[in-house]
Amino acid sequence: MADSDEKKALIDSLQTSLDLLQQIQAQQKAMRHCKNTINGADAEIQKNNSELQNLKKQLNTAKAEDYQSRSLSDLQAQLEKN
Repeated sequence: MADSDEKKALIDSLQTSLDLLQQIQAQQKAMRHCKNTINGADAEIQKNNSELQNLKKQLNTAKAEDYQSRSLSDLQAQLEKN
């Protein structure tokens, strides 16, 4: 009877270990997904920041004469392109 109890305890311990391993693997998968999401968001932020810096440079170097002869719709279209 003691041998049977010992085997059951070992089986229970193994099952607990397997359950914990599955939880760890699920958490690792979730962490990889989060990391990929963060990396994608960071890349998008960097791209947007670069575009913003370029627009600021354009704004700082723009002269009123550059835009006087252009229609409002042309100016809006250019803004939407950038």
